[in-house]
Amino acid sequence: MNETWKPVTGFETYYEISNLGRVKRIKDYNGVGSGRVLKNKPCGAGYLQVSLCMNNTQTPKLVHRLVAAAFIANITKGLEVNHKDGDKTNNQVDNLELVT
Repeated sequence: MNETWKPVTGFETYYEISNLGRVKRIKDYNGVGSGRVLKNKPCGAGYLQVSLCMNNTQTPKLVHRLVAAAFIANITKGLEVNHKDGDKTNNQVDNLELVT
């Protein structure tokens, strides 16, 4: 699968997310250069998350939700992102689906 990048909703001028579940910075910020791929960190529930920084505020975001929002559809109230194979660390777009 070829890697495709799209802007992260709410952080469009600073970050992009790929269909493979990687997040990268696209704008220099506080001395950190652009093009850097962020490290995914596990959160308590077994999902992977990244910390996005804008206006000196860090915001933790779940990677699978960023991928779904960018490549599947806006995640509206009442919808959840499901990992088809049950692996919470497999955030490739073809492994994700929106469910009620």
